Amino acid sequence: GKDHFQIIRLWHSLEKLKEYPAYLSDFEKPNYFLTSRIRIVLDKTVDANEVVELSPILRRLVPANIVVKVHSMAFDRDLG
Repeated sequence: GKDHFQIIRLWHSLEKLKEYPAYLSDFEKPNYFLTSRIRIVLDKTVDANEVVELSPILRRLVPANIVVKVHSMAFDRDLG
């Protein structure tokens, strides 16, 4: 079956290091470094109420040194 979520590790520009985390990227690029941040993208099939309930749980499941952003395609926005 199809996964209804995607976990993306985030990269940041070395040149813009002083402005961290303003220049995050979903992709590795030249002169970018891997950060301690991830984005969890939930597709439109995930019920909106479930997304609201899952968001804080997902953040608690990852190690404390990882910063999690949950993005719902249904809402088309980040949920913290």
